[in-house]
Amino acid sequence: MEKQEKILDELREIKRSLWDVHRRMDELEKKQKKPFLLWDMIRSLLIGFFAVGPAIIVVMVLWQLVMNWAGL
Repeated sequence: MEKQEKILDELREIKRSLWDVHRRMDELEKKQKKPFLLWDMIRSLLIGFFAVGPAIIVVMVLWQLVMNWAGL
């Protein structure tokens, strides 16, 4: 019986700790949420232009080199 009480107490403590972590995470999420700003849109476009664009060009050039090398 005493063993069961210890296990139940530990489970209650774990439950309490998990609720504390959950509450803290909710508070952090509320603080971090900001409205989507114009700067965020511009930054996304710049990332797409300067990162994704050149990557696509590199893949296309490599594809053409492989096709020319293979004689297709």
